[in-house]
Amino acid sequence: MGYNPGGPCASRLTSPLYTVTHSGMVALAFRHCYSLEYYMGGRYDGGQLRLSANGASFATVPADRFVTNSYDGIIIGRNALEGQPGFNGDSPGYHIGSNILSVATLGPFNPGDRFCIQFLVAWDESGFGRLPNWAIDSVAFDPPVQRPGADAPVTFTVQATAALAGLTNAPLAYQWQRNDGAGFLDLPQENAPTYTLRPFLADNGAQFRCIVQTLGLSVTSQVATLTVTVEGGQTPLAITQSEGMRQFPGHFRRRAGAGADINAFRSAHPWSPVESSRYQTNAATISFTMAPAAGNRFFRLGQAP
Repeated sequence: MGYNPGGPCASRLTSPLYTVTHSGMVALAFRHCYSLEYYMGGRYDGGQLRLSANGASFATVPADRFVTNSYDGIIIGRNALEGQPGFNGDSPGYHIGSNILSVATLGPFNPGDRFCIQFLVAWDESGFGRLPNWAIDSVAFDPPVQRPGADAPVTFTVQATAALAGLTNAPLAYQWQRNDGAGFLDLPQENAPTYTLRPFLADNGAQFRCIVQTLGLSVTSQVATLTVTVEGGQTPLAITQSEGMRQFPGHFRRRAGAGADINAFRSAHPWSPVESSRYQTNAATISFTMAPAAGNRFFRLGQAP
């Protein structure tokens, strides 16, 4: 996310709607780096983590919810975060392209609760930090939450019986295994005749099998390959206008290829425009859909030519 000149403005990066599957606390861990205007002791621009739970309005995740790498202080610039806590200055290692890990508890939840997270960055009318002002590299939840497109669980089942001389119902033991391309490995504590998971796109192509054992004998089931698709075969991506955004809607740009994070892409993969025929625009939103593909994809909105 980068600065738009011309006056106080803000930009928001909002997650999809997640569904909680466990009772208790949910923690968010996100890797990021930032360079936000800090001048002569004043924190003028800032970034903030926000939460919307069960349809409520977005609210600040307080500083005391952070386990590590919390906000840097109170923002004093004339913008949407004035008087509120926020990330500010240069994050450790920013000048060499390093990310930091921030961890925050989002609060207790019950199964079926739903929430979104939002990263809000706000600028005043004058100076700004180095670009990108705030880059979010990755997010993860503990315990995992259910992501959009992963609503339906998948269950694998094996059936087996064993008969030995003098023993009518011989005992059976089960061990499920998974292969992500490097060979089959045991799935810890998956020792029942059935194995259930909620698949994500990253699980596409994974293979599963079960080893069934009885006294002096072991057999391996056939291999099942999991195919995961998004409804309609497309993944939606949209950017919505925030206050102060100029030259909107602009044009999408992308980087595509291999690499662990955005820093690895900066030198190896230049930004290239998304074909204008693939997206739709109106006064407040620009959106398009893309087919799921292997490897990372990074997108940004650039000024219209």
